[in-house]
Amino acid sequence: MKLLKTLLFLLGWLMFSAHSDAQEIYNFVLENATRTVNSPTSGFMQNKVATFTRTTLTYLKLTALDQLPDVSGTFLDNQAFFLSEFLNLYMRHTIHNKRISPEKRQEITALFTQASKNNPLFDETDEAETELFLREQHPMTPFSLNTDWQKAYKEIKENL
Repeated sequence: MKLLKTLLFLLGWLMFSAHSDAQEIYNFVLENATRTVNSPTSGFMQNKVATFTRTTLTYLKLTALDQLPDVSGTFLDNQAFFLSEFLNLYMRHTIHNKRISPEKRQEITALFTQASKNNPLFDETDEAETELFLREQHPMTPFSLNTDWQKAYKEIKENL
């Protein structure tokens, strides 16, 4: 519920803000994820999603600075926003949806996982790093770190 409120705030803020400072959304999402990971009151699911979010945003910024000549705050904000939207949609359709069967949940999870893998953002050869969350035993967030989150979000919206 806290994640949903945060995402709704982000969406509203983005829609009504004509001008934003560099990396404001990126920093907001990263700070919330870090706060959740460090909070002793965070639940298991919240912690797993926040860990993925923090890891993804860190990977995104470091790789962008390394591979892209002109990394803008807008680029990072856009990726952070769509990462949040992607994760929110995933949680709503799988984890929080108690009315679907385990088989249907696996099918939907596979769609999200494939959307993540289908839309790489960087020319990355180190799959061991980028597919870290895909190799976990029972991952809460089975997605590639090397994802263009705006494209992945668009793909999943078209396939749901």
